Amino acid sequence: QIALSGIELDSTSVALHNILASSYAAQGRYALAIAALKTAVQIDTGFTTGFINLGGIHTKLGHLDLAGPYLRRALALDAENSPVRRRLGELYLATGQYAKASEELHRALRLLGDDATVHYFLGQSLAAEGREPEAIEAFQRATELDTGFLDAYYRLALLARKAGKPQIARIAMTKFRQLKAINGRTNRGRIY
Repeated sequence: QIALSGIELDSTSVALHNILASSYAAQGRYALAIAALKTAVQIDTGFTTGFINLGGIHTKLGHLDLAGPYLRRALALDAENSPVRRRLGELYLATGQYAKASEELHRALRLLGDDATVHYFLGQSLAAEGREPEAIEAFQRATELDTGFLDAYYRLALLARKAGKPQIARIAMTKFRQLKAINGRTNRGRIY
């Protein structure tokens, strides 16, 4: 509401349109988020974050053909932007371009430093490339950085089992089951 009130006062505020888009996206109202971001990048054609967010939303929604141009525009504006590299990595992962995904995700890590989500996506792309030892390391790093990363533990367990690393697989699956049990209890409105 505050962002809408602010936009009524200043319809040219890129920051307010971006806040509005973030609010809509958090509510799952992606069409409205996209509209707000499109307005923001029309006002400021150099608004890198707006292009990144448009690409990210379209990737999340599976509109991969729409995501690419926004992310390439963001990359042209700022090639040293780690969120651009991460989102490009996600897009390449979603389109089965695993080597490109791994390359972009490695770049994102060099720019950003350690990030659990980037390591997780890197693990996925490396696994798809058949680079199992590196993928296991990436998933392990994701779980070290975020000890509650349920999907990272699950993928680590499956990949470690496949790679003949039963101890890693057992530890990861145990942690996955513990976290899943905790999430199941808290999702019903009770915290134990």
